[in-house]
Amino acid sequence: MGKPLKQSIDLGFWSVIAELLLGIMKFFYRVVPPHNWGVAIILLTLAMKVLTFPLQHKSMKSMQEMQRIQPQLEEMKKKYAGDTQRQNLEQMKLFKEHGVNPMGSCLPMLIQMPIWFALYTTLQVSVELYNGHFIRGWIDDLTSKDPYYILPVAMGITMILTQVLTPAPMSNPSQKTMGYVMSGFFSLLMLTLPSGLTLYIFTNNILSIAQQMYLRRKFRPHPARASGQTVEVEKKKDDRSGGSGGAAGRAKIRA
Repeated sequence: MGKPLKQSIDLGFWSVIAELLLGIMKFFYRVVPPHNWGVAIILLTLAMKVLTFPLQHKSMKSMQEMQRIQPQLEEMKKKYAGDTQRQNLEQMKLFKEHGVNPMGSCLPMLIQMPIWFALYTTLQVSVELYNGHFIRGWIDDLTSKDPYYILPVAMGITMILTQVLTPAPMSNPSQKTMGYVMSGFFSLLMLTLPSGLTLYIFTNNILSIAQQMYLRRKFRPHPARASGQTVEVEKKKDDRSGGSGGAAGRAKIRA
């Protein structure tokens, strides 16, 4: 594309990110057979996923740890029911102790949102992508909607699967329901948006599902460790109870 023509294309507010995404897609289109713009978008998605993997890894670890400390959080709510300030202070101490970020689960989405907007802008104005196909007879123009609505439906299914694999916050079960509602809303929204954007989100969801399955397996609590924690809790309760109950228990042990 000539410099004057390139300057005449307005990529709007997301111009910096949009130009970066377009440059990456052009690179993949040139060097990777079969020189297909749909394949270039898939490879772009993979590249973005690799770049954001450390953040996703940290976020998943934080969510798993949040689930482990839920009983302690519930106990704090009961203990400091009449003192919200003290309750918040104790919760923040607990979060810091266990390396938990309450907003950690939102960070991967916050990174993806600018990419979605920038890619949408690119698909709307890019000369290179106009009439760029993915699979002939199905998606002949990535800047137009999927004529058979296959991708939006598939994307919706993958979003639901992502929600199923995401740890549910015990303190706010409605958040899980909201995730399913948003999955349905996004599916309807994608019916009319460029198929290139839907392809990106669909591929990102597939990679996220594989990533979550790997991280869930990696951060799954070890049975022995969980059992040890339970014994420790029971021991502390017994020590606090003291009195005749504790003495009777010790007498039984001696017998």
